[in-house]
Amino acid sequence: FFESRETLDGFFQNVAENLKPGGYFITTFMDGASVHARLDGTSKAEGVVRGSVVWAILKNYADDAFSATRPYGNRIRVYLENINQLIPEYLVHFEFLVEFAATKGLQLVDSKTFAETFREEKMKTQTRSNQRILDEFEAEDPVIREFSEFNRWVVFQKM
Repeated sequence: FFESRETLDGFFQNVAENLKPGGYFITTFMDGASVHARLDGTSKAEGVVRGSVVWAILKNYADDAFSATRPYGNRIRVYLENINQLIPEYLVHFEFLVEFAATKGLQLVDSKTFAETFREEKMKTQTRSNQRILDEFEAEDPVIREFSEFNRWVVFQKM
């Protein structure tokens, strides 16, 4: 929804109109700052496991274009092995998103990157089942984990 101002405005207008006061909007997306940092100075980032590309991100925007003053149109193309095609996406500037959502009556409740969430969960006392899942994820190939950790979850509440 960061392709253009019109796209973002239309999307959030729809969310605001369809939430009751006190209702929640929950979303996930690739964290623009994390992806931008990984692409800094290069046009492509990729994850290779046993000689095969399992994910790739191709940058289609200028290095200096991603900022809160220029949040729209920062296009990337994302390749995932399981869908075997490049999908166009647009970097989401998190701080700008929070400010924009507020103009539609949506207040940030909570948000973290998947990496932050994983680290916090690892520090908590877990049930055996949860601990097994966290241990398996931690043991997963770091290339696979890296792609997952580009993502962020967000919870907004309509005021």
